[in-house]
Parts: sequence; C-alpha cells; structure tokens
Amino acid sequence: MTAYDLSTIEKYLQHLKESVYNKLTVKNYASDVRNFYSFFRNYFPKFTLNEISINVIKQYEKHLRDYQASESTIRRRIASLKSFFRWAFIAKIVTNNPFLSDLSEVKNKKFINQPSIQTQKIGIDKPENFQLKIENIEQKAVILISNLFKTKEIKNSRQTLWKYFSIITTSFITCCLVIFITIKYSIPYFEKTPQLDGTILGASAPNILSFQGRLTDENGIPETGLTDMRFQIYTVASEGTSVWDSGVCSINPDGDGVFSTVLGSTCGSPISESVFANNTTTYLGITAGTDSEMTPRQRIASSAYALNADTLDGFDSSQSPGANNVAVLDASGNLVFGVSGPQITSSSGTFTISGSALTIQTTTGDLLLSPTENTLITSGNVGIGTTNPTYRLHVSGDTYSSNIKLPYGGTIGDYRGNYAKIGFNDSLKFYVYNSNEAMRIIQGGLIGIGTTAPTHKLELADHTTTAGGMAFGTDVELYRSSANNLTLASGDNFNLTASTNLIFGGTTSL
Repeated sequence: MTAYDLSTIEKYLQHLKESVYNKLTVKNYASDVRNFYSFFRNYFPKFTLNEISINVIKQYEKHLRDYQASESTIRRRIASLKSFFRWAFIAKIVTNNPFLSDLSEVKNKKFINQPSIQTQKIGIDKPENFQLKIENIEQKAVILISNLFKTKEIKNSRQTLWKYFSIITTSFITCCLVIFITIKYSIPYFEKTPQLDGTILGASAPNILSFQGRLTDENGIPETGLTDMRFQIYTVASEGTSVWDSGVCSINPDGDGVFSTVLGSTCGSPISESVFANNTTTYLGITAGTDSEMTPRQRIASSAYALNADTLDGFDSSQSPGANNVAVLDASGNLVFGVSGPQITSSSGTFTISGSALTIQTTTGDLLLSPTENTLITSGNVGIGTTNPTYRLHVSGDTYSSNIKLPYGGTIGDYRGNYAKIGFNDSLKFYVYNSNEAMRIIQGGLIGIGTTAPTHKLELADHTTTAGGMAFGTDVELYRSSANNLTLASGDNFNLTASTNLIFGGTTSL
C-alpha cells in the first residue's frame, strides 16, 4: 500500500456514510484525514500506513503547532485520526494501529490483572449507536486476540486460555443482546405505525430546538459515557440571566463523542413562544457535568420553522413596501405602499386612498359609486374619454355615444329651475347626431346658423332660397331672392292692421 492512497480515504468516508453520520461530520473527518495524508506524503514519502507509529503522530502534532493551528483544531484532527486508524485496523487495511502501540508493550509482560470489559447502557433512540458499540466491542476482541498470539511469555495453560475465552464469550453475548434489543424495540414500532389518511393539517411552529454537538475532554479525546448537561438560552452573549433553562439532561454521546438532543422536548420543558417572539437575538449556553459554562455561547440562528419569521414565503415585510414586499401597517395604523407612493389610510371613519395617480378599472363590469351623501371632486380636472384632461370637465370622443346627455328625471333636454350657466372659452357649437355643425354662438351673443363666423345677433347662411329663410307656421316664408329682393311668400293674403305702417327710405306708404 502506498503512503498516499486516496481509495483508502474513499472507503473510510463510505464507512462513515453507512454509519448514519450526518454530512457535516463526514466532511470534517474527510478534511482532517486528507490533511494528515498531505503531511505524511511530504515528510515520509517512502513509508506505508503500516509503518506509521505514535512518533509520526507526535511529529504531525508539532507540525500543526508550528503552523499556529489552534489547540481545538489539533485535538479534533488527532481524534479524527484515531477514528480512521481504528476503522483501518478493524477492516484489516493496516495491521498496526499507532494509537494502540502502547498496548504492544504487553507482549514482553505478563498479565497481572484479568482484563475486563465495562458495558454501558445503550440508548435505542439512534440506530448509529448500535453500530458504534458493536465496532468498539469488535475492536477490543481483535486487540485481545492479537495480543494473545503475540505474547511470548504467556503460558498456554488452561487457566490463561479460559480467561481469554471468558472475555471473548462476554463480547459475543453482549453483541447478541444488542441485536436482540434492536429487534425487540424496532418491530413493534413498525407494526404500530398508523397509516396516513391523506389529511393535510396546517403547520405550526414547534417550541423546540434540535441541537447536535461533539463532546471531548481537554485533550480532544471524545467522551463516550453518559454525561449530565445543562442548556440555557440567553439574550446576551455573556453573563446576563437566562430566559429558558433545560435543567440537567442525561446525554449519551456515540463512540466519537457526537450527540444530539431536542431542547424543549427530550431535554427540558417546552420553550415559551415569547423567548423568540420578544427577542431578536438569542444565545445558547452549555454546561457539561460540574464544569463551568462553555465559552463562547452559541448564537441561535434562524430556521425554516422560526417562531419570529423573518420572511413570509420568501418575501420580506416592510412598512414602506416596494416590489416583492409584504405590506404591514405603520405605527399610525396606515397601509403605505412605497416610500413616496400611494397610501391607504383610515382616520375617524374616513377611508382615504391617496397617490400621484389613481386608476379604478373594470374589465367587463360597471363601476358604481353609490354614496349616501355628496360626491365631491374638490380640485383637478375630470376627463371622460381622455387621459389628459385640460378642463374641469373634459369629454372627448368622435361618436354620438361619447357625447353628453343631461337628462332630468326621465325627460331628456328638459330644464327645471331658475337658470343655468354654461360657459365656454371660445364658442358654443351645436351638432345633430354625426352631421356637420348646425349652429354656433360666439362671443358677444352672435348666433350663426349655417355660418361659423356670424356678424349679427342672428345670421342665416344660404338664405337665397326658401330652404335658407324663416318660416312662420306652414304658409308664410321670408327669404332673400337671388336678385337681392326680399320675398314674402304666402299661400293666402298678406294683411297689415290699421295701426301698421310700412316705411321705405323714410317715407310712409300704405
């Protein structure tokens, strides 16, 4: 085997993944082992993995300190190497575990005390615990058997062999118990698991926190026994008074010191909603055993199930929302859109929609304004058929349907009241349906019929025919002939009363 064998690392990582380690743990182990391989390849290019001794490990530690690596980093990387060589030894990839080199000295000594295996209570809540415990027992059995055959001074007496046989038997019985407990507690769980009925219930934010960590001693060696731990939530990074306290919880790390717990559920009482709803920043303080609180405190980051959510379906909330923002009421209870945009306000029963422009639009329906009091437009212009009105009432259109209809009651064109004033800046024009202009009233009160520029109080254009004159009833017409004669046409006689005079050039004549 070469000194730098990437396939060995890949096999080790696959072993970690199959052991139900999370992605972050596998990533850390991979980084630590690759770092050691890089050192090993540069400083010991001709060595194989079997030739790595505890002295090589110590030189690696010195190398890390020379490069000013932190003590916590050094302890973590050494612990990762212990896990790697333990696996390689059990998998028979190497025949020498440098971390067990001290045990090799036993081959020159006699056993004084009978070795023993201390069993621990194994939790049944995590499947990976079973595999880790089995691996530890298997490793111890392999070590004992190898020492049995390597020891020269141990006599092949019945008493000595019986001691080793007892140890191996104890390990085998322990493994069987682990398998039995696993089957006993797993099968009823799957049998009693109810079938989902397809009902979708509304999700609510649980008052719990899932926490995972790695527990080691001051030398970076993983703690694997049951440990009393205490978790507290603070609103400050140091000192202060906790806003939630789990009390003492019994934590059972795995073979690498990794543990997980659910704060507010399996550890401690439920966390109050006010802890996160009333505090924007929270920190988790951790105490192990009788030690003082670990430093620094861990800040509790936001999660997808945050009680005080920062976003709603990915959208931020704002008191002055723009695009892709959720609108909320401001301190005055108003709903404001944009920093200087339109506003919707309500004050003393008055509902107001304000903005630089307001559009009320319907696609196929009608727009009905039905107030119980007056409808007021206090300023600005009103446009009908135009988006740019230049007058108080600006009606634009080129068909009869766009013109103005001013009915009173059910009668069109009838006027009731004292008087009406209709003012125009230039002239008042009259049209009938879609025909040409029929009559015009210009400034000065001049009325033109058939002309656009009247010069008299009443001016009739095209008055050389009867069609251009005036009619009185159905029999009398007055018009100017083509010879500029004033013609009075009547079907009967034209009568003047005795008090009527005709004046021609100042001369009275009958």
